[in-house]
Amino acid sequence: MRSGTRRFLTLVVAMAAAVTPALAVHGVADAATPTVDGQFAGLGVLPGGSSVNLTVVGRGAVPATGVGAVALNVTATNPSASSYLTVWPAGAAKPTASNLNVVPGQTVPNMVIVPVGTNGQISIYNNAGTVDVVVDVLGWFPMGSGYTGLTPARLLDTRAAPTIDGQFQGAGAVRQAGSTDLTVVGRGNVPATGVGAVALNVTATNPTAPSYLTVWPAGAAKPTASNLNVVPGQTVPNMVIVPVGTNGQISIYNNAGTVDVVVDVLGWFPMGSGYTGLTPARLLDTRAAPTIDGQFQGAGAVRQAGSTDLTVVGRGNVPATGVGAVALNVTATNPTAPATSPPGRLAHPGRRRQT
Repeated sequence: MRSGTRRFLTLVVAMAAAVTPALAVHGVADAATPTVDGQFAGLGVLPGGSSVNLTVVGRGAVPATGVGAVALNVTATNPSASSYLTVWPAGAAKPTASNLNVVPGQTVPNMVIVPVGTNGQISIYNNAGTVDVVVDVLGWFPMGSGYTGLTPARLLDTRAAPTIDGQFQGAGAVRQAGSTDLTVVGRGNVPATGVGAVALNVTATNPTAPSYLTVWPAGAAKPTASNLNVVPGQTVPNMVIVPVGTNGQISIYNNAGTVDVVVDVLGWFPMGSGYTGLTPARLLDTRAAPTIDGQFQGAGAVRQAGSTDLTVVGRGNVPATGVGAVALNVTATNPTAPATSPPGRLAHPGRRRQT
């Protein structure tokens, strides 16, 4: 993968009438900025060492009751210092975890799935400096659904820093073309049995060379796919939903140089739930690069104000029928200009600037 590529995970949601709500994520339509309903708009920057509570239920087509967790896109922009954001259920203790990292001059988004806390709210913490925060809702999980959201818990830190249980910490950076296996079941409130897949926030930091990380179920062949890309000087997070592999583990591969890796668990899906995790498979590459089946490759860059339609069913082990939604890792690379994107916006605490 090219250096400088920024990779984001988007959970693409499309509800069909035949889908059982208890096993589905509910899609939310786009809405205009600054926020979908005028609430939580223009509150000003979030100071370092402080947090803000954001109401997520009863807004942007999310029901007022019966919501167990929400899928959000959280963006940090205009940071005055190197910092990170942590997102967790309101009313719970702030966890030792981060969802995205920024340095001055950057605008960084990441997807977050977070349980709904006290008063239908979530909490967002900024560690240092000041930062504007933008929150867009992507969908929601009902209570008692196939997804169990957790207060984030650190499962891996290759640096000399603690994890939730003292395991998988301080082992040192992952080497070039090397991989590490990480136990994800029986830790951080993930059950020891019955888990089909986990939702994780994976962060790459201290890279010594342009590289990428690939995350997949332990015991399976490493796929031709990547979950995030870094260059020296960057700290890059991304959300990953990955099936649990052999011995309750996942595998994490580093392509080049050395890099420290941090993993926080966000939630889990039981075996036989409405979500079926797959080993990653490439469905689209507009460059002259292969896809899993030779389709949708090498068509060239997407033009300004243009779009492309992509077939996702019947490919990469996604069934040809009966699919209501897909979880994708979508990457934009080689852009020629900045872009703006206003999904169903719930919060814009800073200046009225689209990101």
